[in-house]
Amino acid sequence: MSFSASGRDRHLIAVRTDVQEPDEVGLNPYQSAYWSYASSVFTHSFPRRLPEWYARGVAEVMSNTIVQATSETSGPDTPETLDRACRAGDKRACAQYAVMQAQGQGVARDRARALSTLQGLCDEGFDDGCVGWAIVLASGLRTDVVKAKQLLQAICDRGSEEACALSKSMPR
Repeated sequence: MSFSASGRDRHLIAVRTDVQEPDEVGLNPYQSAYWSYASSVFTHSFPRRLPEWYARGVAEVMSNTIVQATSETSGPDTPETLDRACRAGDKRACAQYAVMQAQGQGVARDRARALSTLQGLCDEGFDDGCVGWAIVLASGLRTDVVKAKQLLQAICDRGSEEACALSKSMPR
């Protein structure tokens, strides 16, 4: 929760820090406060006014920065931006969104729809779709580790280091 206000000589942002929310990647509980801060900094730090689309874009990316005890993640894709990019035809975004959907990470959980999306992407020859499909198959209550390993091995054989590493990390 946050509030921002500007006066003649200063800009103020108030943030409630006693609210405990999960800070999963892609889901920043302080996003509105970070957006207010980044927007204010970019709007008032240059001698001339920046184009509104630029200041808002930078604020949007920076607002999803997540600072944890041992790491910092700046501007990861949010479920909303992935969904928008997917609807615009970005297959990588579709694969990422489907994995989030399967896990219920920031969006309503719908494993069946996620599996269908990932299988379709994989059937089209999109390796990220196959990797996502394998990840979803290997996780959750209903797993199919054998199928997941087969998918990953096929992609590994085509030269994907990520698929090789994932395949090796799965139980036999």
